[in-house]
Order: sequence, then C-alpha cells, then structure tokens
Amino acid sequence: MKANKGMFYSIFFLIFLSACNMPKNNEEDSLSASDLVLTSAVETVEAQLTLNPNPDVENAPQPTSNFPTPQTTTSNNATPTTNPSSVPELTLCDEALFIDDITVSDGEDFSPGELFMKTWRLQNVGTCTWTSGYEVVFSDGDSMSGPPSKQLTTVSIAPGEMIDISVELTAPAEVNTYTGYWKLRNANGELFTLTNDQAFWVEIDVVAPTPTPGPNIETITITVLEDGEVQSDGNVYSPPYVGDTSENLGLQAFFQFDISSIPLSAIINEVVVSFNNFDELGLPFTELGCLRGYHGDYFPLDASDYVTSSGASMKWCNSAELGVAVADEDVKSEVQNALGNTYIEYRLQFNETETNNDSIDDLVRFGTVALKITYQVDP
Repeated sequence: MKANKGMFYSIFFLIFLSACNMPKNNEEDSLSASDLVLTSAVETVEAQLTLNPNPDVENAPQPTSNFPTPQTTTSNNATPTTNPSSVPELTLCDEALFIDDITVSDGEDFSPGELFMKTWRLQNVGTCTWTSGYEVVFSDGDSMSGPPSKQLTTVSIAPGEMIDISVELTAPAEVNTYTGYWKLRNANGELFTLTNDQAFWVEIDVVAPTPTPGPNIETITITVLEDGEVQSDGNVYSPPYVGDTSENLGLQAFFQFDISSIPLSAIINEVVVSFNNFDELGLPFTELGCLRGYHGDYFPLDASDYVTSSGASMKWCNSAELGVAVADEDVKSEVQNALGNTYIEYRLQFNETETNNDSIDDLVRFGTVALKITYQVDP
C-alpha cells in the first residue's frame, strides 16, 4: 500500500536526522557514527524491500469467486483446432461430382460377349464451362472394348449443370469380375477427376449364361401295323406286293402305321420310309417305271381301294432309291397333319404302266416296312 511505502521513507528520514544530531566528540568519531547509523538504516530498508519488493500487491485485497479452479491438461498429441468456416474452400477450374449410375449398377451380371451401354450422370462443380473440346477418357482397368476416348458434349455445360455420359461396352469372354476406370479431359489435354480425386468407373460380373432348355428331340420307329395288296381284278391278299403278274394283273400295296404315340404338339422334323427287306421279281422299274406312294384312307381293304391317280407324295425310280428312302417335305406335312389320329396309311403303285402285258411277273415284294419319324416337343 502507498502508506507503508511512505512509512519506510519517514523512518529512513528520522534516522538520518538523528544521526546528524548526535554529539560530536571529534570529527572522525562523528563521521564514523553517522556513517554507521546511515548504513544501518539503508540496510534495514533494503532488507524490507527485499522481503517485500511489491508491498502494494502483497497487501492488496484478493478477489474471491465461487467458480471452481480450472484444471489444465497437457497432452503431447494435442492438435490445434481451427474453425473450418475461417478457411476458404478451394474451387478448381475443372472438377466433376458423381451424381448417379443411370445404367448398369455395380456388379450387374452380363453374358460373355454381351453388348451394353454404360451411362453416368456427373455435375460440373468447377468454375470452368465444359465445351465440345472436352472428352471422356478411358483411364485404367478393363476397357471392355470401349473407345480410348470420345467427345464429352456437343453443347456447353456451365458450372452447376449436369450431364449424362454414355459409352458402349462389351462384356469380356471369360467369366470374371471386370472394372474399368474413366476420367475427363479438358480442351488443353489435361485430365481431371471427381471431387474426391477419384475416377468414375463401371463394374460388371461376367457369368456363364443359363442354358435355355431346348426342344426335346425324339426319334421313333413305327413298324407297319397292317398291310396287304389289292389286284386289278378286285381280289385282296395279305402279302404287300406291287407291280404286275404273269396274268397281266396290276398289283397295289397298302400300309397302315399307328402314330398315336406322337404328341399332338410335336413338330415333325423328318420322315424316313424304311424298307428293311424287299426283293424284286422280273424288272419292275425297267418295265413299269417309277414306284409312287399316296396318302389316303384305305383300311379295311377292298376292291374299291385299287385306283390309279396322280398327286403322289413319294417316288422311287430304282431299287437303290428304295434302300435310302428319305421322304420329302410333303410326307412331313402329311404326318404333321395326321397327328391326333390313330393311323396314317399309304398306297404304293406303278402308275405309269399298270401292266406291260408280257405275262411275266414284274414285282417288288416287301417284308417289314416302317416309318422312322423324328420330331421335337418344345419344353
């Protein structure tokens, strides 16, 4: 306090005066005594000042508070914090923001070699306008037969605007996961990426195609159920012979096949008439011409079934052709149209010459005859 400091000065002054007024025996003694007193006074003052160099602060009333004393924690890993709002964001001239996958989500399945179109939606978040000089560029990974680069836009994409970017790609031939990375390139040839400094990408899974159930192919052999012959004189016999006889009678052969086992929905692919065993008497093909087959309704046989007509669906002009008797498209149509019925029937005849009147047997004699039918049924 100021009063204390003044008190020290007053004491010092009184001591000084008393020293001056002390009795004087002689000049040397007076000087010595005065010096001693003064020195003692000075040392006393210095000691007090040393003990309390700032008496005003020591004796000043201390403020009181009801708040707790704050605790201080020291950490070697402490990181100074900065108010983000105080740091300005850096906006680049060319920068893009990914918005969405318009087509082909990540991990979508494709068959080997399948063509597809990948489309991304990006936003221009830079300060520069994207022009027709900008390009989308393949960067890394699996190109999937895509172009190395292509024009980004034919119009201007101003900052803040969005654009859909499409590239045509092909799924690789091998089953695997494939990823291709793409970037943008400005008119100066400089590449730039998304805001997170990444490329945008397409990711697909090439999977083995699921086999499509194909049609069920069946081949059945239907042996003749009933056969016989009718002569030109109206007589009916059981051996299926065709030609003319030594009596100069014409002979026609007839065959019936049970096709009820073929599904109504079947599609007939091929019909083969199988003459497993046959022989010839005389020269039937030489003397009587070509053998022909006719589809009709004949059984049970009687004299009315012996007819001469045109419109044959089968034809064999020598014995070699009988050995490889693949029927033509007309026979396929006849069997196809007959599905749903129990039987299909055929008549064979030499119709260019019924008989050559040489009184010699010119015959083809059949043993077991069958229809070998190949058909398909869709699943």
